[in-house]
Amino acid sequence: MGEYLSHTDFVNGYRIKYPATWRKQSIAPTATGFFSSLEGPTDTFSDNVNVIVDETSLSLKDYVSTEIATMTAAGSTLKLGKRDETTAAGLPAIKLEFTGELGPLMKGGHSVTLPMQWLQIYVLKGKRMYCLTYTAENHSYDKYLQQVQEMVDSLELN
Repeated sequence: MGEYLSHTDFVNGYRIKYPATWRKQSIAPTATGFFSSLEGPTDTFSDNVNVIVDETSLSLKDYVSTEIATMTAAGSTLKLGKRDETTAAGLPAIKLEFTGELGPLMKGGHSVTLPMQWLQIYVLKGKRMYCLTYTAENHSYDKYLQQVQEMVDSLELN
C-alpha cells in the first residue's frame, strides 16, 4: 500500500484509507468524496471515490436491484457491465461495473459529454447500506483501479 491517510466517520460508522495525494471532501451528512488531482490544464474531471451511507430495511440483493433499475432507467446512458458477489469489510458485498456518459458539461466554451466508467461496491451491516462508488473517465479508469481496490480493502465498519 502506498502512502494513505485514514478517514473515520464516527456518525456513519466506518473507517477507510485513501491516497495521501487525494483531496477529501464532505458532500453531505451521509456522503464523503475522495478526489484525485487533475492531470493538467485540459483535465476537467477529478476521478473520485464516494462513500455514501443509507439506512434501509431491504436486503443487500433487493437494495442493489432497486439501484440498478433506477440507474439504468429509460433515457439513462448507463449500461451495466458486470455484477459480481464479493466481500467488503469481511461481509458479503455486491460489485457492479457501469459505463456511460457524464454531461453535458462545458469544456472550452463547448458543451461536451465525457465517456465514463463506474465501479460500485455495496455492503450491508445492520440497517446501514454502504456504497463505495469509483467514478473515472474511460482513459484514466485503470490508472487508479489498484488504489481504489486498496481503499475497498481498508474499509472497516463499526
